[in-house]
Parts: sequence; structure tokens; C-alpha cells
Amino acid sequence: MTKSVRIGGASGFWGDSVVATPQLLNNNNLDFIVYDYLAEITMSIMARARAKDPKMGYAVDFVTSVLQLNLRQIAEQKVKILSNAGGVNPEACAEAIRKLVKDQNLNLNVAVVIGDDLMGQKEQFKKLAIKEMYSDVEFPPVEKIASINAYLGAFPIAQALKDGADIVITGRSVDSAVTLGACIHSFGW
Repeated sequence: MTKSVRIGGASGFWGDSVVATPQLLNNNNLDFIVYDYLAEITMSIMARARAKDPKMGYAVDFVTSVLQLNLRQIAEQKVKILSNAGGVNPEACAEAIRKLVKDQNLNLNVAVVIGDDLMGQKEQFKKLAIKEMYSDVEFPPVEKIASINAYLGAFPIAQALKDGADIVITGRSVDSAVTLGACIHSFGW
């Protein structure tokens, strides 16, 4: 078991500065860099993007402005990257990252954590007459729903690391999941 782990937090919301990643990498002493991109409003923006283009619905700038520019240094330093930048389309985000890895001729394993997308269950939820827990508002008409996502925790992230992932992409997860996933993996919790 590791006695300590060094984790750098590079973003707290979608639109946070992209200069944090190179700043953190310049210290050359991190085990993990974590990124939190998602808020409820962010999920709705990403759901609209996916509705227009099935290949979208994730934080594209995480791929193009963060990883594309820093991937070689990430690989050289063996820093693990953990992010919920997958939004409502984590598979598409992971695929875009795999393309970057291939284009840069790097050897990095990209894992994707799925299971937060509950759109396939919207008819069931409607039949159950679920209501919003605070306002008691009824479940909306199913044809108006763009996204239904559950918050995932840290254990799937830790498992992906255990299975050899260098980069882990999730959809909706609790804010602490990326950091806690690194700790669970590192300390054997």
C-alpha cells in the first residue's frame, strides 16, 4: 500500500482555465490529475449538443485544449488522468482521447466508466409516478426529456485504475469521485 499520493486538481467546472494542467505537470511530481467538469446545467447543455450530433455531449475542450497539448508530458511522467469530462457521452469522449493517443504514438490505456445514463428507463420512471423530491413536481412528459443521469461513485474509477487505465473518463459522477477513486486505488480502501 502506498503511504502518500499526490493529486492535482486541474478543473472544478466546465470552462475552468486550461493552464492548470501544464502548471501542474511542470512540478513533475504528481501521481494523478483530476478534472471535474459537470454541473446540472452543464449536463443539459451537453444533452443538447448530443441531440444535434450523436458524437458530441462531452467536454470537447478537455480533449482539444487540455489533453492534445499535454498528452506527451502526461505519458512521460506517468501521471494518471481522471475526469468526468464524458458528460452525457463518455464513450465518445474516450474514443476522441484514444484517437489522440494513437495520433501521438503513445501507449496509454483509456477506460470509460458507464452506467449513469438512465434514459432507457424513462418509460419505467413515468409509470412509477416519480416526483421531484423537494418540489413534488411530477415526472415530465417522456418526449421532453433530454437526459436522465444518476450520480456514480468512486469505486468504478478505482477499478479502472486497478485494471490498468492511465486515463479514466466518466459521465455523471459525484464531484469527489475522481479524487476519491485515486485514493481508493492508491490506498487499497
